[in-house]
Order: sequence, then structure tokens, then C-alpha cells
Amino acid sequence: MQKNKEINNFKFIAQVRADSLVKSPQMVKKMAEAGFWIVFIGIESVKKKTLKDVRKGVAFNTVLKALQVLHKYNIIVFGNMIIGLDLKASEEDIRKEIRFMKKVDVDLVSFTLLTPFPGTDILRELEKKNLVVTKDWSKYTLVNPVIKTYQLSPKKIQELLYYSFKEHNYFNNLRHFSSRIIKTRGCHFILNPRRFIFWIKTFIKLRILIKKFFLGIK
Repeated sequence: MQKNKEINNFKFIAQVRADSLVKSPQMVKKMAEAGFWIVFIGIESVKKKTLKDVRKGVAFNTVLKALQVLHKYNIIVFGNMIIGLDLKASEEDIRKEIRFMKKVDVDLVSFTLLTPFPGTDILRELEKKNLVVTKDWSKYTLVNPVIKTYQLSPKKIQELLYYSFKEHNYFNNLRHFSSRIIKTRGCHFILNPRRFIFWIKTFIKLRILIKKFFLGIK
């Protein structure tokens, strides 16, 4: 009994492929028992063609099945979407996708910008298409626009990133996220002083960033 208690006191975070979770639900059960409490999934896009074009290898329907498996065992899910992945998408196309993700059962969805890192095939492909706007590697942070698309300028791409912040109202989602943590790990976990301070600092940084963009507060 003591051994099981020690194992349950460990807390793990992992980044996994959705198809692996769907293929091995028993693995997810064992992960939960071992102390995995947060899983990161790269959703990237909800469009089948877009995922196929970037050779993702995981369909959106598979992601939905993976979410069901993870939630069955009370594992918190972070899902990431990429703005700019579909080079032909219009502004409204991307706005629709951002809004659609509000209907998906992800505990916290984040949005980042397509960033073709040095040495990758996608960088070479975008260079051939003359869509790379800077090679200042310090700007390759996933939140700075370093490319343009066939329909969107770098400025518009960044505006869409901030639109995702506003549309998903991250502050409310953080409250929802906290409630799921309390349900799965108990109040003592979320009230850990070091973890609580980290969350407060993150909250303040996000609030300042959003206020600067939407309200012009410096």
C-alpha cells in the first residue's frame, strides 16, 4: 500500500500523439494511475486537407477520440492550434476555426503562429514560395509573425493570434481549468504555494499583453 501511495504522489506532464492514445486506451489508464495529470496534444487544424498538406498523419476525428479517452481517466488536456498552417485560408476561415474550437472538449486550447524553424523542410518550402518575411531567428518564438500567406500579411496573422486570445477568454478558461485540477488532484495540489505564484505571474503577464493590444494601455 505504501508503494502505491508513493507512486500516486508523482505528477507528470507529457506531450503525446493523439493516435497513440486512441490505439492504447489501457496505456492512458496506466498513465493516470502513475501520476500523469496533464497531456499536451498538437491539434494544429480541424481541416482534413490542411492536416494532409502538412503531413500531420493524425485526423481531427482521431483527436476527438483521444480527448474522450483522456477525460475518461481525468487527465487534463492542452491542445495547440497553428494559425497560418493553411496558406490559402482567408481571415474569416481562420476566425471560424478559432470559434469552432470553443465547441471542442479541450481544457485549454492555445494558438501559436506557423514558425518554420531553421533546417526544416517547411522553411525551405516557404522560402521557395517567397513567404518568409524575416530570418531574424530571435523572432522565431511561435507568437511573432515571421511569414505571410497567400491571403494574409504578417500584421493580419498577428491580429488573428490576439483574436484567439480574446475569443477564447483565457481567464474564464483558466477558472474552468482550475476546477478540473481540483476535481482530479484535489485542492492541495492547486494551492501549492510555488505553483500558485507561478500561475498568478502568468495570469498578470497575459492580462498586460491583452490590455496593451485591445485597450491601448501601456
